[in-house]
Amino acid sequence: MMAQRIWLFLVIVLLGAGTVWGDITPEKKLVGSPAPDFTLKNLDQQEISLKDYRGKVVLINFWGTWCRPCWKENQALLQIREKYRQKGFEVLSIVLLSPEPSVRYTQQTLKLTYPILWATDEVLKAYGVTKQVYVPRTLLVDEKGIVREDVFGAHDFNFFDELVRKYLKAAPQK
Repeated sequence: MMAQRIWLFLVIVLLGAGTVWGDITPEKKLVGSPAPDFTLKNLDQQEISLKDYRGKVVLINFWGTWCRPCWKENQALLQIREKYRQKGFEVLSIVLLSPEPSVRYTQQTLKLTYPILWATDEVLKAYGVTKQVYVPRTLLVDEKGIVREDVFGAHDFNFFDELVRKYLKAAPQK
């Protein structure tokens, strides 16, 4: 009887894990597809649209101020942006579940100069960001607007440097 309960418990846990796993692997759905367009407000309430960056390689980074690995990753993203900005590259930072004072503090402390945008439920849903998805999460969109990479977890400068270089080399030179 006890063994049956344990097996039943394991089946329920595994079914639940499958549901959660399905939620945290949306990269299978996005990579190779057009990036869902969005228009979001930045910290100054100005609207920023993904379509305005067509022709550039863009990293879209989902993060929160409460996420300590995100702080370190934001520093790496800032360095990458500064290195490649003049070569057709941009970072769009989408912050979620973070109060404005915290976001502004993070921006000022880390001296972030790239656009920081407020997440909306629609954008989170379009990109498959759910409560079960851990941040940071970064997507690379090529110059044609196609999602080419979808990575979870914090990464350093070297990781992003290699990633961005690969796609900037593939982009036609203007």
